[in-house]
Amino acid sequence: MFEIKLARPDQVVTLLEVADTVQMRDSSQIALHLAQSEVSGYARDGENLIVTLEDGQELVIAGFFGTVEPAQLFLSKDGEIDEVILEQTAALEISGASYVPVSSEAQVGYLIFEDSTLLADVAGMGVIAGVAGLAALAVGTGGSVDSSFEPEIGAAEPEELTFLVLRDDEISGTGEPGARILIDLDGDGTADITTNVDETGHWTVTPEDPIAAGTAVSVTAVGVDGEVSESVELIVPDTSAPAAPVIETANGTEISGTAEAGSTVEVVVGGETYSVVASDPGGLWSVSPEAPDTFDTGETITVEATDAQGNTSAATTETVDATAPTEPVISIANGSEISGIAEAGSTVEVMIGGETYSVVASDPDGLWSVSPAAPDTFDTGETITVEATDAQGNTSVTTTETVDATAPGEPVVSIANGNEISGTAEAGSTVEVVVGGETYSVVASDPDGLWSVSPEAPDTFDTGETITVEATDAQGNTSATTTETVDATAPGEPVVSIANGNEISGTAEAGSTVEIVVGGETYSVVASDPDGLWSVSPEAPDTFDTGEAITVEATDAQGNTSEQATATVDATAPGAPVVETNNGTEVSGTAEAGSTVEVVIGGETYNVVASDPDGLWSVSPEAPD
Repeated sequence: MFEIKLARPDQVVTLLEVADTVQMRDSSQIALHLAQSEVSGYARDGENLIVTLEDGQELVIAGFFGTVEPAQLFLSKDGEIDEVILEQTAALEISGASYVPVSSEAQVGYLIFEDSTLLADVAGMGVIAGVAGLAALAVGTGGSVDSSFEPEIGAAEPEELTFLVLRDDEISGTGEPGARILIDLDGDGTADITTNVDETGHWTVTPEDPIAAGTAVSVTAVGVDGEVSESVELIVPDTSAPAAPVIETANGTEISGTAEAGSTVEVVVGGETYSVVASDPGGLWSVSPEAPDTFDTGETITVEATDAQGNTSAATTETVDATAPTEPVISIANGSEISGIAEAGSTVEVMIGGETYSVVASDPDGLWSVSPAAPDTFDTGETITVEATDAQGNTSVTTTETVDATAPGEPVVSIANGNEISGTAEAGSTVEVVVGGETYSVVASDPDGLWSVSPEAPDTFDTGETITVEATDAQGNTSATTTETVDATAPGEPVVSIANGNEISGTAEAGSTVEIVVGGETYSVVASDPDGLWSVSPEAPDTFDTGEAITVEATDAQGNTSEQATATVDATAPGAPVVETNNGTEVSGTAEAGSTVEVVIGGETYNVVASDPDGLWSVSPEAPD
């Protein structure tokens, strides 16, 4: 146990039997009831001074190196008083100590040395406050003492009130046997609790409810002869442990979080112990390994916070996560949105055009998205960089992309019949087709951007239904809308007018594509004539052969196909016509039934069909010729 005096400008406090720790707090001088020969050495631990005795005991003077003005340390015993001058290296390690004698009648700073010892010996009372020359005392737990105190009070008769012990749940002390003890808990000058000193000179009271830490308690003794002592004010100690620290970051290079402001945070990880004061008003604290060392993924972390009164919190545990998130994926990068996926819960930082956007990938799938403030847009060609940082502060590799704010060209609808709607769009774009109240989505995955949708059998698209088509590229840019109307009506059956050795021709729906199959060959021709005329011929010197079967189909622009027309090649010339009458008013005769007879006479040409079953034909000049 140690006997100690603490001093500040307005007060001196005397402490008896301190177990192992005393808090400097706002004191600037401290005197220990020790001789030089009893001290084996001094050491520094952060802001704390550790005094080691020859018998192995250690006293921690917490905050000795953290006072507003430089703290002074004195040793006082058996009439000898010395100021201890500590010598420190550049690394703030104590390399030695020297002693400067002080007169026993001197006043050094705020300490007055009026006798040869600090206090008379008092045994068995733990932490106490003497009345004579003593102000207030707050008692912590775990053998530590807090030097918070109130203004100095006057002296009382020693036989009436010698010393006090104060806790939040008990007040006790000694005094003149039979004396009345008056205890004021709220500062109104009226006793809230009273008791008597027993025949052994001791007294104890237990408040109905624990007294709040920091409460000033006033104690007065009234002797059996009616003499009233001056009141002694004590401050109720803080025995409440700090809240468990919060670990916010636990990666390979840093473990940090928050704790009670001013508390000392002890972090144990990987067999090493780190101690740091949460000196920030918000209780922020942080520890890092010494480079090039790192904390390893999976290592267990335990963190405790100890306040200035020596109260220690419950331990917080966490596991080191030194694994960086996977590289974010950018799915869309157009003029109004940049989005993608990252590790779920990570914070995604998007940099573009000199601006930085930060968003949490809070979706379970790690989806994230940022947009410029309207009416601003991202510009085509701007470079995008994206990083993801997880909850432990690990940062991913950077992803880069370029903004594409250019919409695809308007899709082309090539076919729109009852069974198929198809066409072309920007290669790789997603084509959305809306028809008959249904929406169809397909990717134009073909290098040429071909796409096609069909109804589910046996359904068909109906003639007259409106079709709308849009294409959206990989960056989310959407094209202008293309509209078309379903045409599910097939063209009329083609007509074969001529089918000889050199030509097959006829009519079909104007604009339709006519497919002619003859002699194992397929010919395709567009009936581009407004009247739908079409014609095909074999490549010279080839000819179509008499008797070959002909099939003809017409397909319109929407892909609807006509009924099939059939015919047979007739490459045999008719027999020579017979002229039976040849006078001034008529030339007539016979020819192949159905053939067209051409009569040339006198520079004039006459055409007539031998429509009679017998092939009769006749031409006459126009009267009066």
